[in-house]
Amino acid sequence: MKQNPRSILLAGDFFMPAIYPHIPGASDSTLEQINHVLLSYVQKDLDASNPLREVITYHLKAGGQRVRMRMCLAAGHALELPQETFLPLALACELVHNASLIHDDIQDKDAIRRDQPAVWAVYGADMAILAGDYLLSQAFGCLGEIASPSGALIKQLHQAIKKLIEGQTLDIQADSSEPTGSIEAYKNIVTMKSGALLALPLELTLIAAGRLEAVRLATEAGSAFSIAYQIMDDVTDLQADVRQDGHNLIHGLLSTGHKDALSLALTEALIQCQIAIDRAEQLPRQSGYFLVEQAREMATRLSILQETSNT
Repeated sequence: MKQNPRSILLAGDFFMPAIYPHIPGASDSTLEQINHVLLSYVQKDLDASNPLREVITYHLKAGGQRVRMRMCLAAGHALELPQETFLPLALACELVHNASLIHDDIQDKDAIRRDQPAVWAVYGADMAILAGDYLLSQAFGCLGEIASPSGALIKQLHQAIKKLIEGQTLDIQADSSEPTGSIEAYKNIVTMKSGALLALPLELTLIAAGRLEAVRLATEAGSAFSIAYQIMDDVTDLQADVRQDGHNLIHGLLSTGHKDALSLALTEALIQCQIAIDRAEQLPRQSGYFLVEQAREMATRLSILQETSNT
């Protein structure tokens, strides 16, 4: 009888003695365990005297929900991939995401990340750029941990990073003094900047499992989820974004004459949540279950916001 994805084990279950001899092998995963796996992997490749070790450790210890890593672990388990395959894939996804955060803070001049000074604000932009570059390189190194890495995996990782860069390019080129009121333009940027890395965990595990016919569904699920997530983030950060002239969908819609901007944005987010759920539920062997649960939780929060805005 196959294990229900609702009761899967995560980091503690993925015991790789050659790399992580100190990690317990038979306990339910916690976020603390997952963080331990991630930090251990990074630190094992950097000598204690290497200044980048301190920089990257500082960033990773700041927190984060490790959504991409957890999504990949859950999908790999559901697809019955060996842990020697899906753990490196999960690490690769999380490393690329964290590299993007470090670089993004430099470009946006955001001095705070996860309630503490951003890497560049503490160690300087030069060290921050190098730290982000290292994490990107190490993500590809993770694929080398797999006994027979597929060229398709390497190509998919490259394509995700390429989309991320293209999205960031569009975002930088946009004039924040003239907020866009185009939902389609907004969705295009978010899909590339965030959607590429949210779809990547599912895409890589499906490719590794030989389920190429389902990769498109994973891409669509990740893209839709990223749009819903970003809209909710925009709702939460509206006042701060307006003060700082930051890009924000609601602010952009209001600036172009949409009096019902908040309702319009929340409705779009709920639509995207449902698309994410629909696509993820179609993935083989319930491999999209983690994303489904995340999207359902987000839809609940969005519905509450919508009800509140209408009162």
